[in-house]
Amino acid sequence: MSGELGFNEVVNILEEEVEGENWQIVERHDIGAAIKSFGKYAHNKVIPVCKTQYLARVIEEDPFVSLIIPCRCTVFRDSTE
Repeated sequence: MSGELGFNEVVNILEEEVEGENWQIVERHDIGAAIKSFGKYAHNKVIPVCKTQYLARVIEEDPFVSLIIPCRCTVFRDSTE
């Protein structure tokens, strides 16, 4: 998503929209903070989401589905902009 919104605004909008569609945010990964210790700086967050109300049933049917869940949304600032 490119435009006038700030990085944190985009992250907040994404999280609100995900939860508004009855998805659950499983976790939040701040990739930028993780690589900072290597002297790198980036705006990059990964937000894994899942419809947990269906998860138990699906895993019973096929435990290998855990290889592709949760769905991951990524927000990053393109350093070329």
